[in-house]
Amino acid sequence: MINSNFSNSLIVIPTPKFYYDRIITKINLRILNSIAGAGGVIYGLDRLQHISGLMKPLLSYHINGRDNTKGLIDLGLVWVENKKKENGTIIVIGLTAIGELFVTNRK
Repeated sequence: MINSNFSNSLIVIPTPKFYYDRIITKINLRILNSIAGAGGVIYGLDRLQHISGLMKPLLSYHINGRDNTKGLIDLGLVWVENKKKENGTIIVIGLTAIGELFVTNRK
C-alpha cells in the first residue's frame, strides 16, 4: 500500500500474478504500445488496426485469448467495453493500471 497524493487514504497496488516478461509476446507488446501511444484508450478495432498495423483477427486473438492462451484482458493489461453509438456499437479498448505500468517500465 502507498499513500495517495490526493488524500490521506491508502490505496492498494495489485501485485502481478504472472511473470509478464515471460508471457507477453512481441505482438502483445506492439498492441500495448499502440494503445499507450494513442493516449491509453482506443475507440474501435479499425483505429487499433491502423495504428498497430495488425489485422483485426490477430488483434482479437491477442486481446481476448483462446482456450489455452491468455489474452491481454485475462492478463489484466487491458479492459474492453462495448459502447452504443447512433449507427451501431464501437469497441473501446484501454490500458489498465497494470498495463500502463508495464508499458512505462518497458521504455
